Amino acid sequence: MSSEETAAEILEYLHRYPDAQDTYEGILQWWLLERRVQRGTVEVEAALRQLVAAGHLRERRGPDGRIHYRLNQNGVRTE
Repeated sequence: MSSEETAAEILEYLHRYPDAQDTYEGILQWWLLERRVQRGTVEVEAALRQLVAAGHLRERRGPDGRIHYRLNQNGVRTE
């Protein structure tokens, strides 16, 4: 990300929480990093769906209901 995009994120955060204040480390960890991880979640989910559909990954639902992913060693297709 560019410094302009990061600056925009900081200002967006402060518009949502106008009384917020923090240190450099706090801004990095709590304001920016957490938000980027949340945004990245959607991208990772989409990538996993693509990899399963293409036959690169296999998925298995565990006893806890969560899906586990692994390399499909029997059907890996190269493009």
